[in-house]
Amino acid sequence: MHLSQIKILFILILSSFLLSCGNDEVKPKKKDYVVKIGNSFLTKESVSNYAGSKKYSGKYVDEVINDWIEKELLFSVAKEEGITKEGDYKSLIEQSKKELASALYLEKYFENNLKPVTESEVQGYFGLNQEQFRLKDNAYFLNVVRFDNMNDAEEFREEVINSSWIRAVTKFSNKNKILNYDKDFFIYEHQLSPLKLLRSIEALKDEEFSLSVKTNEGDYIVAQLISRLLAGEIPDFELVKNDVENRYYAQKKKELYKKLISELSEKYEIVINKEKVR
Repeated sequence: MHLSQIKILFILILSSFLLSCGNDEVKPKKKDYVVKIGNSFLTKESVSNYAGSKKYSGKYVDEVINDWIEKELLFSVAKEEGITKEGDYKSLIEQSKKELASALYLEKYFENNLKPVTESEVQGYFGLNQEQFRLKDNAYFLNVVRFDNMNDAEEFREEVINSSWIRAVTKFSNKNKILNYDKDFFIYEHQLSPLKLLRSIEALKDEEFSLSVKTNEGDYIVAQLISRLLAGEIPDFELVKNDVENRYYAQKKKELYKKLISELSEKYEIVINKEKVR
């Protein structure tokens, strides 16, 4: 990683740290807080906001609180040691303000100027760039049903053996036993885990179904193989439609960004002192 990338990463981490500390909290009324450290307060409302954010997704409330306490303690001792008065700290703060303002502006700019892509545009992009989507890995087209316990998964599999996949799905859906059902699910071989699931699917023929397998998340799944694609093949558009759309959207975003920078370069005077550039 280049030095400039490391510096930017540090700036963003620092910004996140400062925003998560108690200095931005509204001073609550007496006893209207969850935690108090010095003059910093963590309110119940803030805990809920943090717990609902992406950063703390999946964490329990006590983990959110402990995280805030740790950051506040570190900030307090850093302040006592004079870190917040040092030139490097102030310089990073100013730079982080620019980074955050730029990021917020770009978010707003793209929201106002980046139009949703149409399916015909995406199909056209795929037609012109099919080589980009040539598979570098084997892939599978699956139906995947997920359960929260092994008994339901095994009962489902037994039902499939005695009837059919679609009848089993219908029956267990009506009983609200299915945690999640992904129909016509496209996935690359390297994305399949755990290994036991991959090995089970590798042995299947079209329309056959796998053993019930416990996932890394603790759920149990049974998969039905619809078809498989080998590395080197170019898949049908429908199979990689989401991937194509994401790439096309990213390209449009990149083009719009270049256009913005070009317009801003004309709007604001840029002077480069080449004698000072080494």
